[in-house]
Amino acid sequence: MVTVFLTLVEGGATCVGKTVVDELAYSINGVSKHYRTPINPAAHARVPGGSCSGAAVAVAANLVDFSLRDGQLQNSVKIR
Repeated sequence: MVTVFLTLVEGGATCVGKTVVDELAYSINGVSKHYRTPINPAAHARVPGGSCSGAAVAVAANLVDFSLRDGQLQNSVKIR
């Protein structure tokens, strides 16, 4: 993950944020009892779904161009 991240940054990408992922042991649908549930930009009444729903919402809402996720560290990194 570090190699991918460094290659993107060296190519001009900018890291604009980090999301908190859903705890797999409690839920896999993106609803968090510790943090607010991300709003689905395509359907406000629906849960965006998935443990990386915050990263998916950031891309779907055009806040970032793409998102990376490190499965081992359970972090999502947004790059613009």
